[in-house]
Amino acid sequence: MSYRVKITPGARSDLKRLYVFLAEKHKPSAERSLLVLVKAFDGLGLFPHSYRRSDPKDPTLREITIPFGSSGYLALLRIRDDLEEVRVLAIRHQLEDDYL
Repeated sequence: MSYRVKITPGARSDLKRLYVFLAEKHKPSAERSLLVLVKAFDGLGLFPHSYRRSDPKDPTLREITIPFGSSGYLALLRIRDDLEEVRVLAIRHQLEDDYL
C-alpha cells in the first residue's frame, strides 16, 4: 500500500526559511538542498512506518533524517493510517535546537 504525502503549510514555511538562510550564503547549495528534500519526501509514502519514532508515546509521529553536506535536515512526520497519508509537519536543520 502506498501513502499519499502532504506537506503542511508549516513545513512549507520551514522549507522557505531554510532556503533563504542557505541562499544568503551560497545559492547553488540552497537549490541543491531543495532537490534533496523533495526527493526524500517523494519516498515517504512507500514505507512510512520504517522511520524512527519521534515520541515513544505516539506511534504516529516519526522523524526522517535527510543527509546534506556535513550534516543535513530532520523532518517531523505524522502517519495517518486511516487516510493512507503521511503529513510532513516540520523541517529543521540538524544544527537547530528543535522544530520551530
